[in-house]
Amino acid sequence: MPVSFLIGQPYCGHLDTLQTWAAVRAATLIAAPDHTQILSGDRRWLECWPEPNGVWVLPSLEHCFLRHANGLELIRRLLEKATSGALGRGLIGCDSWAWAYLQRIWAGAPTAPTTLQAFDGARLTELFARLAGERRGQQLRFCNARTGQDIIPARDRLEDADYDISTVMKELAGYCRGNVGTAWTYWRESLRTEPEHDDTRPPAPTASGDLASDEEAVVWVAAEIAEPRMPVESGEDTTLLLHALLIHNGKTPSILPELLPLPPSRIEALLLGLRAAGLAQWQGNLWRVAPGGYAATRAHLLSRGFLTDSF
Repeated sequence: MPVSFLIGQPYCGHLDTLQTWAAVRAATLIAAPDHTQILSGDRRWLECWPEPNGVWVLPSLEHCFLRHANGLELIRRLLEKATSGALGRGLIGCDSWAWAYLQRIWAGAPTAPTTLQAFDGARLTELFARLAGERRGQQLRFCNARTGQDIIPARDRLEDADYDISTVMKELAGYCRGNVGTAWTYWRESLRTEPEHDDTRPPAPTASGDLASDEEAVVWVAAEIAEPRMPVESGEDTTLLLHALLIHNGKTPSILPELLPLPPSRIEALLLGLRAAGLAQWQGNLWRVAPGGYAATRAHLLSRGFLTDSF
């Protein structure tokens, strides 16, 4: 096939990855069409494609369509031309939720696109240890704030010892379904400067009962994941809105009324309520599902029988 597809879970950085790849390979970076071009099926966007003698990169396929009666013609035409070779050699990136939707409306979807391998407890442990670095010349050691047990020891211990992966890291990887972006969000939000105190038990020891050395600094990790919850009054309107945000990987407030059977005032009120609950965020002129609320949102949509991604 003349084009390859890279599918990424939300918050895992496939856009940045492809933009960097394009810069390194001197490939032509293709910007997505705007909403007006999509709704009008404006083929001039395709007619202005680079000459087929080079390599091009379209990093955000999810922004090339709208789930609207008039919002699919352009992307169908794009995919037909791209997979037939009419546009030359290229690399297309797409969010996993948009990809799940496009597989329903495009019969030519490839069955084996490339994607990032899921992160298990071992991979998360290694990644977080590398990202932690040092603090004022001290190596960081991460300990359970309730039990004091090592979750991630200092890097030199991690590299020198046959270290057992912490149950905390295994559970985090499972809870996030291998999504390194959401795992990183939950991990950062769980970090504490002090251990947790419980009147029914003695104070938590420091790192498996051993005092940290002068070369180490202890960071405490909350024993439980703090997860936003769906508002009690969540109904079909909330579910439809959250699904639209995930399918399109975020949208501006002006276009959301075109995608939902809801008036602008209702959409605005729902978005503000979801933001207050920690489930949505306003970032880069787009409303998106917040990373810390992604797991709860995905579970909610799945329980309501909505289309979800395959990750």
